[in-house]
Amino acid sequence: METMALEPDSIDDVYDRSIEILEEPGLCVLPTDTLYSLSGKADDPELYKRIEKLKDRAGVPMAVAVPNVDEIWNYCLETPLAVEIAQKYLPGPLTLVLPAMDPGLGHLVSEEGYLGIRVVESELIRSITAWAGPITITSANLHGGPDPTSIAIAQEQLGEGIGLYVDAGELPGTASTVIKIDRQEVTVLRKGPLDLSEYL
Repeated sequence: METMALEPDSIDDVYDRSIEILEEPGLCVLPTDTLYSLSGKADDPELYKRIEKLKDRAGVPMAVAVPNVDEIWNYCLETPLAVEIAQKYLPGPLTLVLPAMDPGLGHLVSEEGYLGIRVVESELIRSITAWAGPITITSANLHGGPDPTSIAIAQEQLGEGIGLYVDAGELPGTASTVIKIDRQEVTVLRKGPLDLSEYL
C-alpha cells in the first residue's frame, strides 16, 4: 500500500498524487481536522458501495466535503440559519445535516432527504475538493472500530484496499460535532468539540 507523509515541502506532491488516485477512481485516506477520513469522489455510487464494504457499514449515509461555505448551497437548501452557522463555524470540526438538493449525490442522501456536508480545516482537502469536486468524508476505520487518530490505526483496519494513505501524524481524535438544521430548528445528532448551545 502506498503511503505519503504530509509535510510543508511535500503538500504539492501529496495533492497531485491524491488527485490521481481519486480520478482513477480510487480511495484515499486523508487527514482532517478531527480524524483520518476514507475518501473517494462523492458522485460515484460504486465507490460509495466500496466504502460501505470496506467499513462493514451498509445503508448509512456518509457526509461529503466541499472546498468552501458557498459551495454548500450547490448541494443543500440555503436558509438564513444554515448560512449563519456555516459562516460562523466553517471551516472547522462541524458536520451540517441539511435538506439535500441532490445534484448527483442522491446515493448519499438519507431516506428523509438530508445530506451531511463539511468544510474541513485542511488546506489539502479544500484544495482537492476545489479541483475534484465533493469527496466522501467518513472515518477511516471499520464500523465500531478504534478511531483513526493515526495512519497506522487506519491501515490496520482498512489494509490494502486503499490507493493512498496520507500520513500527517497524530490527529486530535475528536469526531466532528454533527447538527441537523431544518429551517429554524437545530438538533444535535452527535456531540463534539463545538458548543452550539446558543442555537438550541
